Amino acid sequence: MRIAIWVLVGVLFIQIVHSRNTVAGHVQQYDDTTRQKPVYSHAKLDSVLNRLELVPYTDLPKEYLDYTESVAQENVLSHRQYYRFQGVDVYQYIVGHFRIADLMSKDTFFIQNTLCLPEGCVQYWLIDTAVLHRFLDLVLWMRKSGYNDSAITINNGHRHPAYNKFKGGVPKSYHMQGMAIDIKVGDIDRNDTINAMDKQILLDELESHIIRDSGGLGLYPNTMVIHFDTRGYRARWNSH
Repeated sequence: MRIAIWVLVGVLFIQIVHSRNTVAGHVQQYDDTTRQKPVYSHAKLDSVLNRLELVPYTDLPKEYLDYTESVAQENVLSHRQYYRFQGVDVYQYIVGHFRIADLMSKDTFFIQNTLCLPEGCVQYWLIDTAVLHRFLDLVLWMRKSGYNDSAITINNGHRHPAYNKFKGGVPKSYHMQGMAIDIKVGDIDRNDTINAMDKQILLDELESHIIRDSGGLGLYPNTMVIHFDTRGYRARWNSH
């Protein structure tokens, strides 16, 4: 029994390593082929979005709607348009050095598809243009102010309803509408220490100049995570 368990652990470890190596290879090949550059202007961001294929909610495949349990949120999703990707195009830069894939639901479907992207697997992505521009505002401000934008990572972008439930998100989470982003803050001030000051620097800028009264800020104390969204009115909270 113990040997069987260790064999299973070994198999899973090999699969994870293979998946990571495969994805890294796909990303490098995509960058080499496209010679793409990070997105550091609002005009460039709009240009990338304008080249993408849009699909109305009403035209999404039934299989996708069923898998994502989107019908349960149809009242807020039915008027939205989704971006459709085929193959490795999910590795396009969209904000700074962040890729579209960074802002997609990281569920089993996504992970399995990353292994067959060269064969043209299809993915769907819902995102609010405004939240991307606010994220770019933050990245541009960090670079202008001398902070390290490579020291932030994306925890969550779009979460379809089934994935939102899996992640323990609130029933009306703005992630389901693609209107929210969660970032994890690292050593942005380059002092070789990750602490509350790094996070507070970004919170102050989001509060004072970027989000202000046009959206929500999740402060998430005792973590290095920040939530911001473009719900259209002011909202602030301290707990998860």
